[in-house]
Amino acid sequence: MMFPATSPLDSAHALESAFQAGLHRLLAQRRLAGYILCAANAAADPAVRAALGAALDEQGHHHARCFARDGCADAGEEDCTVFAGMLELGEAALAPTQVRHAGPFEVQFNRLRALRPPRVSRLAPDSLYRPFDPDGFHFNRPFMLEERFWEGDLGGRTVSLYYNKYPFARCHALLVPTREAGLPQYLDRETLVWVWEQVSQAATGLPDLLLTYNAFGACASVNHLHFHLLRRDTPLPAMVADTWPVAIRTFTAPEAAWDAIESLHAESIGYNLLLAPGRIWILPRRRQGSVPLPPWSTGFTWYEMAGGVVTTREADYAALTADAISSALATHHVPWPA
Repeated sequence: MMFPATSPLDSAHALESAFQAGLHRLLAQRRLAGYILCAANAAADPAVRAALGAALDEQGHHHARCFARDGCADAGEEDCTVFAGMLELGEAALAPTQVRHAGPFEVQFNRLRALRPPRVSRLAPDSLYRPFDPDGFHFNRPFMLEERFWEGDLGGRTVSLYYNKYPFARCHALLVPTREAGLPQYLDRETLVWVWEQVSQAATGLPDLLLTYNAFGACASVNHLHFHLLRRDTPLPAMVADTWPVAIRTFTAPEAAWDAIESLHAESIGYNLLLAPGRIWILPRRRQGSVPLPPWSTGFTWYEMAGGVVTTREADYAALTADAISSALATHHVPWPA
């Protein structure tokens, strides 16, 4: 597979172009997995929906006919389950994601993401570290390699950019450094400094770039080192709040941020990160599985910890209040190590 020599992080145009070109390539393959990924990205971003246009609709009709005739003869179990759910939803499956605010919090309603199957994010690990499992789900699987839209050198490391198959943000991708090394989802100092430098260097052409990180045990869905990459027109609520229900700290240098992360590693305290040009936010939290989830939540990732909620039922989207979100966030509070 050939990728552009220019890094998508060079500019907003480069990122948008690479992102949309890869979606067109996936549609052209006429595979069910590619169609589901494209449909989910179209629902999350009107610009993607416009770019894919009638080709996306034609693919949907094609796969519906194939499904009615042959079932899922050429697709995996996960894609079959998701597509069956899409057929039940009908046109509503491709409805744009709805977004509103409840006090300082951001609330989304995303029908398609509700069909997403759980992976390790539903487990209750007793540690932040688990060795990489070559036999488990990871980004080196042959079928996953088809979901890359760029791969190349970035700051001295080979980086792979994958689509998020069930996105909830603009240009929502997964950045996987040195994927062939099979590194687990456990951050080290060198990687933190490296990713800080990449975000800083991208600031001129991509000032709205945000990278985020779920530690293992903090709702990372894959135990293979990766960051979420996205664009945001506005900061996440936690990035601008004077107070927050969990003990968030902000850093303006990667070395100081690493000292804080190392203290969390030493105590096996889960955490999520937000990285924007010139700033890192660290949100320590209770590990997944140790706190009962409210019925409107499927898990507290970096997005929920930073003040966003993706709901999967329309009634929850309409009724969810700021008090309910704040209370649920507070149950994840854990103090910083002394």
